[in-house]
Amino acid sequence: MLEERVPVVASGLGSPAFLLDAAHERGMLVWGLVGKARQAKRQLEAGVDAIVAQGYDAAGHTGSTGTFSIVAEVAAIAGTPRSSPPVA
Repeated sequence: MLEERVPVVASGLGSPAFLLDAAHERGMLVWGLVGKARQAKRQLEAGVDAIVAQGYDAAGHTGSTGTFSIVAEVAAIAGTPRSSPPVA
């Protein structure tokens, strides 16, 4: 994947911290898929470029939080400005 220089890497299993530097050096974006607010906080601290928040109703095996609730929680953690609303 790194050799192919795909535009975006979406990581849904664990932290993508191990590939962030290598991906960014190649001009690639790294998105973190999360189902819990604490996961979003860790991924943002690691340096992901975007967070994709998904709840149990999005067919994700993420716990008991629904998508609308987790999107609001993640937006609050990320400090999303009104000019850049979260997309669900």
